Amino acid sequence: MIELKKILTIFIFILIPTIIFSQGIIQENQTVFHRLLLGEFFSQNNISSIIQDKTGFMWFGTRTGLIKYDGYNIITITNNPNDNLSLSNNSVNVVFEDSFSNIWVGTDEGINRFDKGTQTFERFLIPNKNFVNTNRVTSIIQDNEGNIWVGTEHGLSKYEYSKKKFSKINFVPSNHITTLLKDQNGIIWAGTYLGDLIKINSDNNSIKIISLDYGKNSSIIRSITAMFEDSKNNFWIGTFDGIGKFDRLTNKFTPISLRKAKPANSKFVHPRKIDEFIVHSIVEDFSGNLWISSQHGLFLLNSQNELLYFTNIENNFNSLSFNYITSLFVDRTGILWIGTYGYGLNKIFPKLQNFNKFSSENITTNNISIKSIRAISEDSFGYLWIGGYNGLNKINRKTNSVSHYLNNIPIYSILPDPDKPNEILWIGKDVGGFCKYYIIEDRLIEYKYSKPNLITGEVIYSIIASNDGLLWIGTNQGLFKFDRKNEKSTVFKYNSNNANSLSNNKVNVVYEDKSGFLWIGTDVGLNVLDHQKGKFIRYFNSPTDSTSLSYNAILSIFEDNKNQIWIGTAGGGLNKFDRKTGNFHHYLKKDGLPDNVIYSILSDEAGDIWLSTNNGISKFIQNENRFRNFDEKYGLQNNEFNQGAWFKSKTGEIFFGGIKGFNSFFPNKISESVGIPPIAITDFKIFNQTVKTGILPNGRTILTKPITESKEIELSYLDNAFSFEFASLEYFNTGKTKYAYKMEGLDKDWNYVETRRFVAFNSIPSGKYIFKVKAANNEGIWDEAAQIKIIITPPFWETWWFYLSIILLIAAILYILYKYRIGQILKIERLRVKLASDLHDDIGSTLSKISMQANIVKYGIDKSNTEKNLSRISELSSQAISTMRDIVWSIDSRNDYFNNIIIKMKDESFSILRDKNIAVTFEHSTVKTDIKLSFVIRQNLYLIFKEAINNIYKHSNATEVNVKLLQESKFLTMEIWDNGNCESQNEEHSGQGTKNMKMRVERIGGKFSKMTNNGYKVVFSGIKIK
Repeated sequence: MIELKKILTIFIFILIPTIIFSQGIIQENQTVFHRLLLGEFFSQNNISSIIQDKTGFMWFGTRTGLIKYDGYNIITITNNPNDNLSLSNNSVNVVFEDSFSNIWVGTDEGINRFDKGTQTFERFLIPNKNFVNTNRVTSIIQDNEGNIWVGTEHGLSKYEYSKKKFSKINFVPSNHITTLLKDQNGIIWAGTYLGDLIKINSDNNSIKIISLDYGKNSSIIRSITAMFEDSKNNFWIGTFDGIGKFDRLTNKFTPISLRKAKPANSKFVHPRKIDEFIVHSIVEDFSGNLWISSQHGLFLLNSQNELLYFTNIENNFNSLSFNYITSLFVDRTGILWIGTYGYGLNKIFPKLQNFNKFSSENITTNNISIKSIRAISEDSFGYLWIGGYNGLNKINRKTNSVSHYLNNIPIYSILPDPDKPNEILWIGKDVGGFCKYYIIEDRLIEYKYSKPNLITGEVIYSIIASNDGLLWIGTNQGLFKFDRKNEKSTVFKYNSNNANSLSNNKVNVVYEDKSGFLWIGTDVGLNVLDHQKGKFIRYFNSPTDSTSLSYNAILSIFEDNKNQIWIGTAGGGLNKFDRKTGNFHHYLKKDGLPDNVIYSILSDEAGDIWLSTNNGISKFIQNENRFRNFDEKYGLQNNEFNQGAWFKSKTGEIFFGGIKGFNSFFPNKISESVGIPPIAITDFKIFNQTVKTGILPNGRTILTKPITESKEIELSYLDNAFSFEFASLEYFNTGKTKYAYKMEGLDKDWNYVETRRFVAFNSIPSGKYIFKVKAANNEGIWDEAAQIKIIITPPFWETWWFYLSIILLIAAILYILYKYRIGQILKIERLRVKLASDLHDDIGSTLSKISMQANIVKYGIDKSNTEKNLSRISELSSQAISTMRDIVWSIDSRNDYFNNIIIKMKDESFSILRDKNIAVTFEHSTVKTDIKLSFVIRQNLYLIFKEAINNIYKHSNATEVNVKLLQESKFLTMEIWDNGNCESQNEEHSGQGTKNMKMRVERIGGKFSKMTNNGYKVVFSGIKIK
């Protein structure tokens, strides 16, 4: 009977809160609008058209020009009245990229084709009674043949690439084209302002005007404003009065009234009763939903044919920025871009992952009452228990209901009793310590008051039950072991005198591994307790040991299916502990973690590690050794999670709690990434100045194409400070995209620069390089690198031809030195031969004569002439001495200068002619006396002079002698004449002396001549002295 009462009581307890609190939706599924302004002025934010080009750049047509956007930088391209290659008009109505990557821009004053390579526009004249600058372009498409079709307020034209000109397509009754569409069969459809639908076969330009069947109860369409063919080949038409589906077989039009749309959020204001719902654009997202823009908000027609609307909510920045929607576009990653009339852009991110979000925000009353979740658990009935700063909630997800308990009591930890999980909860409070909560009785026992000495900690961070049924409680005052049966406790605290005690009294987390060891994370170190022995092994961070714990403050601990221990820290990232070596392997932000604060660690069935952090959720894929990160755009409650707020159910569902609710998910349902956006090099600077295409002011041309289109750059060695800017062309959360670069030829490895989007280089040696840059999306997946070849031309002294010239010059110098050396050697040899010859001819001859005279005297051969013979010996001896002196003087380098030979000539002539009182006059005013003369010149010139003076002394009977030295450039002329007996001298000069002088002057390259006129004159000319 007692058991029956107990069961009935439990049933009533479970049923009543379910009945009372089953109000509203607890799982939030809200659409968030992310706003983007393109400038300060209204016209810059009036978005008429949106496209994404093949490279990944976004292009926006506005009322102040064409805008290019890479996720970071906004580049506005406008009309320049003085440049015919600029945009024809700033009021852009439509932007289109053709299959040749040309951007076509339709304006209020005609059509333009933008060449990305030259960054110039080509303006086209469209055949019409008006000029192109009177044509307002409304729409542009391309047919299957590559021809461009342009709709204007004055008709339809076709541009044929083969003919490079436009031709007019004529039809009636309306030439005012509002929109164009090419369907999947290649048929061109044109909608007109008067509501006509025109079908055009682009092959033969045949035209068919279709009268739509609106049905009996449908109002007449006043204008066709938009057309769209969805993935199921449904043909949708937007009008001045909403949207409808067109059947191309029956021509029947089935309208859908936008007035009947339901609000997607209760806070959206229903559009007031109005006459028109003008549809400006229709697109389809990746989930098959249709989005419709109007001047009264954004409409969604989902796959269940449910029509919802979205409007601006005042002071809510997650709502539409403005209700007047002018343009829509879905990019290649699934983002819906929404252009407004004067209030910029809005973005809706697609739901990429199956993260369920539970939150108290924007939810009706009687739902989750806790905003910041600090604890999560589950009882045996499958009910979720969550705790936070303002109480305890129980969630029945089957009935979609929430029950509230212990209101306004801050709860940090929850543990269902191991024996009675549906009746008793063990609770740790923020302030108030350890508690026991009887669920059915709604009774809370606070041991702080009932048994104050049992558990003394004020703040309870962690409660677990070990395999032996004991509770282990981490507090701000140590670790407690609690016996539930007899309610006795044992405390473990830090003891400075005991190296085997707990390392610190603030215990953040307690974890029991499969072997029964307890792991305790504190604010100062990691501890392992063998609770049979009661001893702790401590692990600390050591700055000098890279294998030690990365950070001392521990927040989470987990053992995976490989028995590896993972440790989450409060600033040192994730650690993996090697039990064999006692070493720790670190994983930090630089390795791919979203943040270095790890609040919780769990694993999935595949063995991958899931982390809640201070910046989202992260999955560590062990076999690939990489992190995949998730943030708010994936449906997270917030990027910031909380310590201790984690749980894994028996079904494998993981729960992480944070500051704005909690998320749940099944890991195997989290699909892989939707794709990796491309990366582009967006700017190139030299000395911090952007390099433009074409000829620069200094006359150089560095870029012939924009840097985004360039494949190669050639720089001078003087361009020794240059930089690149780059961007990953993804538009989810650009601030978290990580980058890496490498300059091949300079760097061996990749340089990881986190979120920095530029790199500068200084004083790179000349050579050929390849600059590469890659990006990792928010999930840590790296894309293929963008690259550009860089050639740095060397200075002339580093070129091959300069090196060759230097080699040749050195070779020439060496050859010249060699030749000079050989010449010097030969010169010395010739000198030696000359000396030997002179000594032999002059000294040897004289000595022979002396020897012969001496023998005559010695043997008394000519006794009558003994005195004469002795005199001859004396004379010959003097002659030999003089000759020896002459030879010594001529080879002495101190006598090389011309001045020395002049002095020698004067001394010699005075010495010889003085005995006969012959006066000597010297004239040498034109001679440069500081000229050095070679030994050969000096010796022969002197000996010629000496021979001539001796002849005068012996034969002239002259009273005066004139010597004239005349220098003309490099040549010397020496003239010697006297006033003596011409006849006797002429006879002498015809003998051996003349021959000697002639021989010597010719030896040194000169000429000899003689003449008689009032004396005797000899001339030695053409002697080269330089």
